[in-house]
Amino acid sequence: MTILEFFEVSTKYVYGQPTLRKVSFRVTSGRMAAFYGPGADGQTEALRAVAGLVDVTAGAIRLNDADITSVTPALRPVRLIFQNQVHDVHQTVEAALGSVSGDADRLLEAVRLQDKIGVPVGELAAADRFMLHVARCLAAKPDVLLLEDSLALFSRDVQAELVKRMHRLNRLTACLLVYATSDRALLARLSAHTVVFANGTRLTAQ
Repeated sequence: MTILEFFEVSTKYVYGQPTLRKVSFRVTSGRMAAFYGPGADGQTEALRAVAGLVDVTAGAIRLNDADITSVTPALRPVRLIFQNQVHDVHQTVEAALGSVSGDADRLLEAVRLQDKIGVPVGELAAADRFMLHVARCLAAKPDVLLLEDSLALFSRDVQAELVKRMHRLNRLTACLLVYATSDRALLARLSAHTVVFANGTRLTAQ
């Protein structure tokens, strides 16, 4: 089981105000987690703090009882998927995943791409390219996979299908999946352990 904890975490100041101020929570694998805020209320900042992409000015971030607050981003057992991904469109699906994983077959089946192993990535539907990117990240066996509102560009119908695939992945891996969003309807579909942010700086609910 993966355990991610924030202990009174504050982050860098923007326009004279802290983006996060004394935020504390605990989430564990076994169920997807979501960081939610109705606007730019701190959920993305919290996600990037886990990845080490923003400066933590106070408090601590712990992963499986280890303090990772000052650990270099590249050395953290964490992967982050930004809202827009870059793909090598000339590789086949098999080559794209096989180059990073000795367990490619299982991952391809999990993301429902097992029948497209010989297809060039550039010929995949956008939803399939997204799931291939997720599988590539999981192939590195991170403790935490962070997703930065990565489904926002898809239609509601496609979102529903991708959420199903993500829940399937979540059941098959010990990795903690954390999704940041400001979309209340998508949040309901995720059916995740939710950490709610409000007013840009303050954690208001868990």
